[in-house]
Amino acid sequence: GMCSKKAIRSFSFANDGKITFTKDDKKKEEKRRNRKLKDDIYTSYDATYNVLSDDFNLNVTVDRVVTEKYSRRFRDYIEFSRCGDIVIKRLNDIYIYQDLKTNDKIIKIEKGYRRRNKSFNSSVSFEAVFDSFDTFQKGAVEIKTYKGNGKVNGTYRFDVSREKGARANFYSRKGVKVDLIHHLELLKKANLLLSAKSPSTGDMVISKFADSTQQAVANSLGNRVISFDATDFTMDAVSNADKRVVGTIKNIQGELPLYGLNQRISDCFQLMCKTTSLSEERNIKVLEKR
Repeated sequence: GMCSKKAIRSFSFANDGKITFTKDDKKKEEKRRNRKLKDDIYTSYDATYNVLSDDFNLNVTVDRVVTEKYSRRFRDYIEFSRCGDIVIKRLNDIYIYQDLKTNDKIIKIEKGYRRRNKSFNSSVSFEAVFDSFDTFQKGAVEIKTYKGNGKVNGTYRFDVSREKGARANFYSRKGVKVDLIHHLELLKKANLLLSAKSPSTGDMVISKFADSTQQAVANSLGNRVISFDATDFTMDAVSNADKRVVGTIKNIQGELPLYGLNQRISDCFQLMCKTTSLSEERNIKVLEKR
């Protein structure tokens, strides 16, 4: 009963307690071979957990086919995992790490360098840290440029924190550090590198953050510490990614045949809700004291 008209399933049980389950859409595989894809959504996933731990990992691939004048495929990678007290939610290049005890969050976005893509010779990584009040604490954008042989040519880095304010530096291939505040031409080049990226949700967050960081740098030339608020750059894309991940997992949870995996996912959702509720209660009490 592992396979049906719609899906191909497989199970693996190891003597150390590790259990693996995969499910692939049979229609997608059949239509891929026949090259006759219709407008549809094909969902495949693989899951791993261990009977001796509360941890689990669930990776989902969603293929969406749109046929207008010609067939086009769109693929989303979704991950929902638990590792100790940390929950990981991923939608493509957006990663959200949530602490189940403190409700602190780390947002990461990675735009890797593609050597075959000659039109864009850089990679971008973004990171932002929020406390349980969803208040921005610190963040960074790092842009690396590459030579034709794939080696790093230079690195632009923007850092903002409540303690140290805003900083913008360039690091050459030989490790020479240049303060971008005093070299506006290099700062403009960093802007061009960001704007060259294709307009996607992750790029928008990175670009907004870099723009607001550079603005903070410009406004605080004589200040050691600056005020930086989370509203200075959009977090809508991150919030939408979070909702998309949770919604997708809840949609497929009912068809998971393994009770242990299903229970771990449900427990994780309950802990997330409980942590968020406690965080909101603390926020209300702090506001009332003020």
